[in-house]
Order: sequence, then structure tokens, then C-alpha cells
Amino acid sequence: MKNLLFKKLYLMSDLEQAAFQTTFDPKMTIILGGNSTGKSSLIKSLYWILGADPARVHESWPNLKVTGLLEFQVDGKTFFMFRHGSIFALFDDARILKESMQRVTSQLAPYLAKLLGINLVLPDRKGIPTTPTPAFFFLPFYVDQDVGWERPWQSFSGLKQFAGYHRSIVSYHSGILPDEWFVRRAELQQMAAEKGGLQSQATVVERSALALRQSVTHDALSIDQEAYEAAILRLLAELKKLREKRAKFAAALSDAIAQRTLLNDQFEVGRRALKELENDRQWLVERGDEPIPCPTCGTIHENNFAMRFGIIEDREACVAVLNELVDQMIEVKTQVEAAHLNLRTVDEQIAAAQQVLTIKQGEITLAQVIASEGQRQALSVFDQQAAEIEAKTGDLTTRIDSVKKLIRKLENKTRKQKIEAFFAKEITANMNLLDVKNVNLDKAQKIHHVIKDTGSVHPRAVLSYILSFVSTCFEHTTAITAPVILDSPLQQDQDPVNAKRIFSTIEARRPANAQFIVGSVSLNGYEMSGKRIDLTNERKLLQPNLYSEVSAFIDGFRSQMI
Repeated sequence: MKNLLFKKLYLMSDLEQAAFQTTFDPKMTIILGGNSTGKSSLIKSLYWILGADPARVHESWPNLKVTGLLEFQVDGKTFFMFRHGSIFALFDDARILKESMQRVTSQLAPYLAKLLGINLVLPDRKGIPTTPTPAFFFLPFYVDQDVGWERPWQSFSGLKQFAGYHRSIVSYHSGILPDEWFVRRAELQQMAAEKGGLQSQATVVERSALALRQSVTHDALSIDQEAYEAAILRLLAELKKLREKRAKFAAALSDAIAQRTLLNDQFEVGRRALKELENDRQWLVERGDEPIPCPTCGTIHENNFAMRFGIIEDREACVAVLNELVDQMIEVKTQVEAAHLNLRTVDEQIAAAQQVLTIKQGEITLAQVIASEGQRQALSVFDQQAAEIEAKTGDLTTRIDSVKKLIRKLENKTRKQKIEAFFAKEITANMNLLDVKNVNLDKAQKIHHVIKDTGSVHPRAVLSYILSFVSTCFEHTTAITAPVILDSPLQQDQDPVNAKRIFSTIEARRPANAQFIVGSVSLNGYEMSGKRIDLTNERKLLQPNLYSEVSAFIDGFRSQMI
């Protein structure tokens, strides 16, 4: 596990002839500024320089054509990252250029992942194992004021490159799945792709051989009796092997069809349950606020928003299960189709082999013998290719089985339970400190749960989750730990009491070795320890009087790139 620490930030606009610079405390930095003072632009720039673009930026900021330089440390070693537009450059502690990059996905992401010791690999929308963009490296550590408090895990842009990334990111950063698990899964995906390619090659070779065997001359028409008998024996052996293969494919088809039937039955049960939940919700809506008597015990239940919202949550859970079943049904459908294709192919091969065996050693012409010999040599090449492909496939299968065993070993249930229990304890304590009430605690204690509360309690619930997850990362992760940036936690008009709760909880629950950067309009009278940056110039984060100094410093880096 490596630790990332921010030291100093430089921002400059040659267009505006203005600049900004500041340092950061290794423990706590508070950035205070009213609306339009550039507070959020400053905060958004930090991970932006490292290639993680914020979900939203003020429309005027891109027009400034800002150049950014971030001095940071990785496990105590200093580096500088330069960014201007889509150009990135990394410099060492001696300010010597190490690498210049222009593509985030193919260049910056792998390079930065290596520097930070990140082995996270996710399948893209085509199923190809890919090192994700830097946004996924820092996603748990940044809450953007425009998006993050409303929709957790959405503070960066460009996240749609990977479907269903949330569970993988949570498992990776929390340590539930160690760093090595993702390395091994990438190996497994790569080997599976190679095996698929070999199987495609094998199909081409088999079909080519089949087409050759179905031509006018046949392998049985060998030049001499000995070769003829050898061909017959080889064909008999091949026929036996094909029949064994067919039995295996037939069994696979039977299993896939049985699984498809089971999934169809489960989907039908879920569909009926979803319909019943929708009927229940509609029935409650039609009754308005009229209380509902229990037909069994006579207890009167309130027909309120909470009850209807509970049904909606159950409905969403039901929809999630149905979606998962649909994914499984699609996968099983693919298995059934593949099994059907395998059966057809092997049946064609069996028919071809049987056809060859029906040829008699009657009178043949010299031309037939010559043609047959050429065919025999061609089939020998096909047989050699098929044998090589089979050997490679067998080797890959062995390696795949070995990696699968290692992956199962890395999916340590005891470790998972320990981390989940740690998180549950943390979020329970944080919710108490932040006075988060009337939430489903059982759901909130699930580390993969996404907060969906409403009103002023929602940002405090999100903060409870973020602080708990960060604590879990610093305690258990095998991945990177990074500066925690909380931009404007005073959301939804928090009253003075809750405002104090928010800042005091942030200060009290910060892990001892974590760097926090908190931005806010004010602290509402709370005295928070740490470095304080006050922004007072309206609409002017970048200052003309700093341009000469900052531009001269940045030019020392930029000149090396030129």
C-alpha cells in the first residue's frame, strides 16, 4: 500500500496573465471562501492535474486555459505533475522530466498506476481487461460539491467507460479483495481471451479438414496397402474421439438447457412478485392517507410516505434481482447456442469420417492416387496444426484452473467479514455523531450500499459513509491511500448545530495518517485545527501579482517538455 500526499499547487493562466499558488498541511487544510471566490475551482484542480476530471466545472474556467502543476509525495518521495489541456508530464524530485503524455487511458493511466502501485484492472464495455483512468484511483477520496453529496461515487466524469464499476471499486479500495486479486483476474481474462482465439483457430482447421475430406478423393486412397490400412485405423480412432467429444457436448447442452429452465422459472417468480409490489403501491396511493387496519390482529397502520417508499425500495431490490437474472439468462443462452454449434460441428465431422470409411479399395486411377496423396499430405498439416492448438489449449486450461484456485483463495471470507464488520462499526458511530436518524441501519451498514436519503439528513448520511469508508481504506486496503477532499459539506441548509456536528466529526474521525482538504463557505463559528486558506477576491482565484513568480517557476518544467 502506497500513500499519496499533496504538498503544493500552482495554477496559471497565460491568457489572463494571472496565477495562484498554495501549500497544504499534511493533516488538515481548510479552504474558506464565499460564492464565486474560486474555492471549488481550486479544489477541483487537485485531482484534475492527475488526470481525474471533475464531474462539473464552472463554464468560465476552461476558457482561462489554465496550466496546473502539483507537487506531491508518494511514500515520502517527491514528484511534480504538470498539466495543460490534454498534455501531462511527470517530473522527479530534482525537477527532471520523467515522462510526457497526451492520452489519459493508454498513457497516463498505466504510468500513474505503476507509480502509485495500483494494479486495478477492469473489463471495459467490450470485455477487454483495461487499466482504468485515474478517476477510479481516487474515487473514494473526493466528494465534489456539485454532484458528490447528491450522488455518491459520481464526483468525476468519464465513469461510464466501465459498466457496473461500483462493486469492484468498493471491494478494491476497502481491501475486501486484495490488490493481487485484480492482478490475477486480469491474467484470467487475458488467458480466457487467448483460449477463445485458439478455439476459433481450431474450428477453422477442423472445418478446412472437413471440406478437404469431402472432396472427390479421400484419405483412404493411399499409394499402398500399408498406408491404406494405417489411414483406416487413424480414421477409426478419430471417429471414436469425435463420438466421445459429442457425448461431452451433449451433456453440456443438457446442463445449459436445465439451467435456462431454472432461470426462467425464477424470473417468472420475480416478475409476479414485482407486479404484486406495484399493485400494493398503487393500492396505497389510491387510499390516500386513510389508515389501514390489519385483517388479522386489527392493528391500525399509517398509510404514509414512509410505507410507500418502503414498497418502492422493495420494488427496486426486486428489479435488481430481475436484472441479474436477465444477465444470467443471456449468459446461459450463449452457452446453449455454443453447445448447439459444437454439436453440429462434431456431427459434421463424424459424418465425414464415416463417409471416408465407406470407400472401398476397388479399382482406382493413377490420377486418383496422386490426388489422394496430395490430400493426405494436406490433411497431415491440418492434423499437426490441430495437435498444436490442442496442446496450447490444454496448457492454457491448466493455467486457467491454477489461477482460478488462487483467485478463490484470495477471496478470503474471514477477511471480508472482518472488513465489513469494521465498516459497520464505523458508520454506526459516525451516524450517531452526525445525528443521522430514521434510516435503515441494516442497509446503511452494508459497505456496498449507496446512500439514498432525502432532505438535510442526506449529506450527513453521505458524510457518514465517506468517513467510514475512508477509515476502512486506511485500516485495511492493499491499494493506495490518497488525500480526502470534501468540497462544501454544508449542503441542504444545515442549521448551526448540525454544521458544528459536521466539522467536529470530520476533525474527530479523520484517520491519524490521512490528509484532509475541506472546502466551505464558512465554519459557522467552529474552530478547526489545521492550515487555513482564505479566498476573498470575488471571481478572481488567479491573481495578476503572482503571475511573474509562478510562470517563471512553471517555465522551468515546461521548457524541458519543449
